[in-house]
Amino acid sequence: MERNYQVTQVAYPQAKEFVAAIAKPFDGKDFGVVAKALGISWADINGGDPELQVHEMSLSSLGLQLTFEDEGVVLEKEYHDPGDGPFILTICTFWGCEESLKTYEGPLWGGIVFDDSLEDVEKKIGKPTKINKRDSIYFWEYGDFRLTIQWAEAKKIRVVAYWMKQS
Repeated sequence: MERNYQVTQVAYPQAKEFVAAIAKPFDGKDFGVVAKALGISWADINGGDPELQVHEMSLSSLGLQLTFEDEGVVLEKEYHDPGDGPFILTICTFWGCEESLKTYEGPLWGGIVFDDSLEDVEKKIGKPTKINKRDSIYFWEYGDFRLTIQWAEAKKIRVVAYWMKQS
């Protein structure tokens, strides 16, 4: 269940803080840094069906969406009932040049900004490790996470996302 949540006061977390929180529970210390900076709690997210395996929190006022999935389902743990949790952060989506959404104003990985071209990004973080040409999505693989970028046009990044890597 996606819930829109408006944040009134925010101190944008650093990119490395989001990355440190990937694959960690919402109530853990790593995501706690992000939650505190954004002023959010699990109650803001967990208001729907208790058997949901995925919870999405759309922070539309920040241009940010967070996806939490049931750890037991994501990591395929035996004898785990879907929805029991804990729920771990699997995707951080940062909206850029997208007409209907507010642009995320916090820092992004490697100093990327939403008006970077592919060449600008390559100078900052290197060449992509994979390209999905059909959807124009560029991938960078790191030890702890996957970074994806999709452009709306040459110097307008539509979306940046940090993804949990599956083992």
